[in-house]
Amino acid sequence: MKKLLLVVALMALAAVVVIGGRWYIYVTNEESPYDEIGIDLNNMMPAPINKWGCAQLQSRFGAM
Repeated sequence: MKKLLLVVALMALAAVVVIGGRWYIYVTNEESPYDEIGIDLNNMMPAPINKWGCAQLQSRFGAM
């Protein structure tokens, strides 16, 4: 039972790292603000994180 919980916890942590990393790359890149996956991830983030991500995009690309 403990091994199962450990595996589930590690899988959840891996998912958070992958999704969070992908989102961070989207909001800090300088290629395009129109990445569909990045837009969806930013919309799913909690309000303070979403606001920070939008501010990062706004500072890089302005009002496109």
